[in-house]
Amino acid sequence: MDVKHYSMNAHQTFVVVESAQRVLSVKCPNSNEGCPWKLRAIMSSKLNNKWGIKKWGGRHTCTNPMLSQDHNKLDSEFICCCILGYTTNKHKFQRRLERFRDVSPEICRWIDGISLEKWAIAHDEEGRRYGHMTTNLSEAINKVLKGARNLPITALVKCTYARLVEYFLQSGAGSGLLLPTPMGPHCHPYALDKRYCQKLMDAMETNQEQASFHFVRMYDYECTRFEVDEIFNAVTQRGGKVFNVFLTEKKCECGVFQAYRYPCSHAIAACAHVRIDSLTFVDAAYINEYIKAAYSSQWFPLGSDENIEPNNGPRILPDETMIRAKGRPKSTRIRNEMDWTESQRRQRCGHCRRERHNRTNCPMLAEDVMNNV
Repeated sequence: MDVKHYSMNAHQTFVVVESAQRVLSVKCPNSNEGCPWKLRAIMSSKLNNKWGIKKWGGRHTCTNPMLSQDHNKLDSEFICCCILGYTTNKHKFQRRLERFRDVSPEICRWIDGISLEKWAIAHDEEGRRYGHMTTNLSEAINKVLKGARNLPITALVKCTYARLVEYFLQSGAGSGLLLPTPMGPHCHPYALDKRYCQKLMDAMETNQEQASFHFVRMYDYECTRFEVDEIFNAVTQRGGKVFNVFLTEKKCECGVFQAYRYPCSHAIAACAHVRIDSLTFVDAAYINEYIKAAYSSQWFPLGSDENIEPNNGPRILPDETMIRAKGRPKSTRIRNEMDWTESQRRQRCGHCRRERHNRTNCPMLAEDVMNNV
């Protein structure tokens, strides 16, 4: 996300060389013309699982002739992440939305046509998404099928099946699903000694550290309503805000308690003030037993195609009139940067010989025509 911010502010772009869960490597698309800009970042445990830049090639020495109000990295996901979608506080969400209306009224009219409950965490009243931006199946399956395009139907089904098995095993292992077996070394360390998943415990530990800098006032003898003051941090210029916490309703004005279904730092501070275990307000979805039930589906190896028993039922015959001609069919998919490889030559404009456009939409063509006139 920060790389996209930098590229937009510098009116430049980048191509991804390597992208993994803990590694990101990008470079300038004009690197073959001498531009030294490149960046490599790694998420390190020494930095408390934060990203750190390990290599930087220097500033851009190339110029981008295609400056416009749009950017090829400015997509709907980026807008939602940066401006609106991830905001859990309703008041902050509304302020940012109003600022966004002043910048781009056309986009706001398009956004107003979509229900806020479908894309804004701040308006996820019942916390059904648990902090996820979307539950759209098409967005989830994109990752499953990454790299499996243009395969035959049988190979595509096998690839999808194998990756689903892999994801189920990874999710189950990360939550302590793998229990002790005779293959002792393969047991997961969190299988028996933890009630909640590790992801929740890490988040609660972070919130606990922040809660130690909060000041709490109680407003009823039943210990249900609190006012929590954040201490202002002069270094980060953050804090100094006041939030109301309602423990019995599992709500906090910051919105994190409702969106993620576990106590925020303000709720933890309120629980500590009256000596209540904050884990009692954690949703059951974070309990390892529930996660085990969700990922305990039985998967079986497909085996060899030669072992498939013959089917004596009705046979489906192909329509001879629909048989395709000889040769490889022409792909109808629009190719983009995701289809490029490092060794592949980029498409260049026939007029200005630059990348990322063709002669039809060349920005230099209209300028040359006007100069000739």
